[in-house]
Amino acid sequence: MKPKVKKILVVGSVIGVIGLITFAVIMWGKRKKIEADILSGSPDMPEVTKPNTTTVSFPLKKGSGSTINEKNAVKVVQKYINIKSLTNLWFAIVPLTEDGIFGPLTESALYKLTGTKEVSYSFYKEMENYLTPVPYAVSS
Repeated sequence: MKPKVKKILVVGSVIGVIGLITFAVIMWGKRKKIEADILSGSPDMPEVTKPNTTTVSFPLKKGSGSTINEKNAVKVVQKYINIKSLTNLWFAIVPLTEDGIFGPLTESALYKLTGTKEVSYSFYKEMENYLTPVPYAVSS
């Protein structure tokens, strides 16, 4: 191999490795900030309003979120995805905006996390229970 070509390959490889490391550090920093916001109850993290599920049409899927109760149910799904993605190093997504619209980004993230593109009523209840804080027991 010619020295010039070899030099180009080495420089290109070094730049590529530096780029990957930079990306990993940025993603790690974003995850840590979101995790800290969730744990501290930061005002940046929207509250999840529990919807009246009797008026929500299950399964939730792409296109869901047309009524206020469906929007609130989709926000629960989006918050669940955001929190679960923090615990999985290989689940590299940009955190979802918890806007209550079940669009292609929510569908894609749900599929990467669970292997399904829809949320059944029973799975929704699991998500809701996961997000419900457990009160601490106070000993006297």
